[in-house]
Amino acid sequence: MFEIPYVYTNPRLSSMLEAKDCTVRSLAIAFNLPYLRAHSILALAGRKHRQGFPFCAYLCGRRILLEHTVSHIRFGYPEYGFGKPKMTLRRFVSSYSSGTWIVLLRDHATVVKDGVLYDCYREKPNRWVRNAFNIDKIRLQITDNRNIQ
Repeated sequence: MFEIPYVYTNPRLSSMLEAKDCTVRSLAIAFNLPYLRAHSILALAGRKHRQGFPFCAYLCGRRILLEHTVSHIRFGYPEYGFGKPKMTLRRFVSSYSSGTWIVLLRDHATVVKDGVLYDCYREKPNRWVRNAFNIDKIRLQITDNRNIQ
């Protein structure tokens, strides 16, 4: 049986009395941000201190966030297809083993980077993945026009 590679990661400062902040931690981990910057970004988006946040609705409305492209996969009927087996965390990690993904489970958000789960909880591998967002750095092509007369 495939065991999900796991790295304990908790960017939250121990001095912060924060709870229900998996969305903040996921944003910080996926974008390599300091926790306080991720916290500020979601506070500006309407997240209240020590409360959950509708992260899927926040990410679905964006194609570009913090100089990264965001693409969405929904694993539910009808988008994913009727009769297909549910996308579990184990299946997701083995199927999408490259790139950076913010993965939304029921009542939790986590990050998978290159096939490794980054979280402060070791999630059960049979948890159902509801949504996943691929985070990819925007690659800008810059041409050198200095030699053009």
